[in-house]
Amino acid sequence: MRHLFKSKKFTIWLVLSTLIVLASSLYSQTPLNKNLLKNLTYREIGPTRQSGRFTDIAWNEKQPNTFYLATATGGLWKTEDNFISFKPLFTQQKVFAIGAVAVAPSDPNIVWVGTGESNNQRSCYSGNGVYKSTDGGQTWQHMGLEETHHIGNIVIHPTNPNIVYVAAAGHLYSNNPERGLYKTTDGGQTWQLVLQKKVDGRYIGVIDVVMDPSNPDILFAATYDKVRKPYTFNLGGPGSRIYKTTDGGRTWKMLTNGLPQGMLGRIGLAIYPKNPKIILASIENANKPGMSDEERYKELLEDKSSAGMIGGEVYRSEDGGETWKKISPDGQNIGGAPGYYYGKIIVDPNNDQVIHVLSAASWGTYDGGKTWKRRPLRFGGDDHTLWIDPRDSNHIVIGYDHGVGVTYDGGKHWYHPDHLPLAQCYAVGFDFSYPYRVAVGLQDNGSQMGPSTKRDGRPIRFEDWQSVGGGDGMYNVFDWKTNRWLYNEYQFGALQRIDLVTGERKQIAYSRIDKEMRWNWCAPLLVSPHNSDVIYHCGNKVVRSPFRGEYWEVISPDLTTNNPKFLTTGKGGDGNIQYCTITA
Repeated sequence: MRHLFKSKKFTIWLVLSTLIVLASSLYSQTPLNKNLLKNLTYREIGPTRQSGRFTDIAWNEKQPNTFYLATATGGLWKTEDNFISFKPLFTQQKVFAIGAVAVAPSDPNIVWVGTGESNNQRSCYSGNGVYKSTDGGQTWQHMGLEETHHIGNIVIHPTNPNIVYVAAAGHLYSNNPERGLYKTTDGGQTWQLVLQKKVDGRYIGVIDVVMDPSNPDILFAATYDKVRKPYTFNLGGPGSRIYKTTDGGRTWKMLTNGLPQGMLGRIGLAIYPKNPKIILASIENANKPGMSDEERYKELLEDKSSAGMIGGEVYRSEDGGETWKKISPDGQNIGGAPGYYYGKIIVDPNNDQVIHVLSAASWGTYDGGKTWKRRPLRFGGDDHTLWIDPRDSNHIVIGYDHGVGVTYDGGKHWYHPDHLPLAQCYAVGFDFSYPYRVAVGLQDNGSQMGPSTKRDGRPIRFEDWQSVGGGDGMYNVFDWKTNRWLYNEYQFGALQRIDLVTGERKQIAYSRIDKEMRWNWCAPLLVSPHNSDVIYHCGNKVVRSPFRGEYWEVISPDLTTNNPKFLTTGKGGDGNIQYCTITA
């Protein structure tokens, strides 16, 4: 009987094995297509508490409780109850990166969206032009400008919603003619390129535009001369300037009186609505003291370092841009850090002495520039957009890398909605526990770990996720054998080991030993599939640890080109880049 039972078990095992082999063979011959995936559904598990990067805010006084919120890679969101609840609007379009959003002052149902984030970092996602809604975001129509890729700002005529201006920066990694300031007078049916400059054959885009609310034919626009390459970022040039039109864009005048010349980077503009003669500008001054324009321009063209340049400055005009005065202190970088990632300036609509310059830790002045303070609102970090209520300056909304914040008392207390699924994930790892755990590296929000599901079937809560790493979270790799050890990294090869039983954390990065190695922003990390104590990490060489990162050995030569052309500042170029590295 026992022999018969074993024989039956063997027969069943053999049949199942044969079916698996046949199924695998059949599957391997079946091409992956939409029909195979059409019934696949996704289940959101988090994390959300850290939120994600917001890029622009739009509001109309006719609907004071309604806000439109643009995000870097999370589409467009709308709240109609002062940030209590939100709904996503931009879900059926082909793109999800947004640089600008605007609501027509004369009709709050008309909303324009400019796709493609205008913060020009390495991982900036492009768009495919502009979209228009006439029903408050319920439906959208693509209105062209497909090749603009990155939209810096949109302004709409105060009484005629068919007149719209779009500041287009153009392609990020290449030069293309579809950049500059575009204007439509028929609601987007046709477009006219009303401002574009060329320098040495390069097309120069427009990054910002503001309109005089009392005379909409008067506009100020900022051109942006920059070149991003895979290995560097040339942050400025002779093409970055401020221009003014008084005839709706037919003619333009470059403004120079009191403004820096030579090599400039990103420029942000603001106009004071109660007195539109007052214009503010934040300027990334890329000149170097004691260096001629020709020498500095040659440096930029040769991808040399911009270290030692003047940096962020703030200028003010009280006569509609005819003359300007510097209102930031000499020798102090107001803005920047870096300019290409921020670059916006905001003036309080009720007090022209209150000015904010957005940055990694934003600057503010409450006396017209006599004194400046870091983080005056005591909130945020990596700030990209700021809105001040024209009815009450204590009501402020700030959008930053970690979400959105709302205050009603001028920054003494803040509300941070933390339930929007806006995480920007660099890499995801999982273990083999039951239910299995997931760890994810997030842009500027560290690394988070949480469950894939819960045994009792209850929902996954905020509290089920925990922070397991800092910085810009990258790879998270588990010990597949014991599920006890988690290895995670943040940018440029920083690496730690976490004991998920005791909670102990230890920094184990080889980058602390060899300071000369180059590491990719997201450096490949692997736990050996043969021995879970062995881990590999890749810079420009491959290093191996035989025992959980306690010690390391270099097991390869430099596997990159190690080309000096791409290593102009040592390990790479400008723009926070290490190049000639291993990636996966």
